Amino acid sequence: TSSKKQSTKLIVRNVPFQASRTEILQLFGSFGQLKTVRLPKKFDGGHRGFAFVQFTGKKEALNAMKSLSQTHLYGRHLVLEWADDKDD
Repeated sequence: TSSKKQSTKLIVRNVPFQASRTEILQLFGSFGQLKTVRLPKKFDGGHRGFAFVQFTGKKEALNAMKSLSQTHLYGRHLVLEWADDKDD
C-alpha cells in the first residue's frame, strides 16, 4: 500500500505456483542488484503463492515496483506492495 514508506523490500502476491525462484530472480534482477529473493514454502514443498524480493537500493526497488505493477506471469497478475523490513 502507498501508506507504507518506500523501502528496498517488496512483497509479491499472486505468484503462480508453477513459477520458480529463478524466474522471480530473473524478472526482478533486471532492475538492479538483488539482496534476497524468498518464496515461503508450504509443507508439501510448493511455495505459498507470494514472494519477498529485496533490492540493495531503494531506486531499483522503486523502478521494479513501477515497471512490474502490470506484469502477468503464467497468466496471473502479480500484485506488488512495499514490505516492512519486519515482514519476514
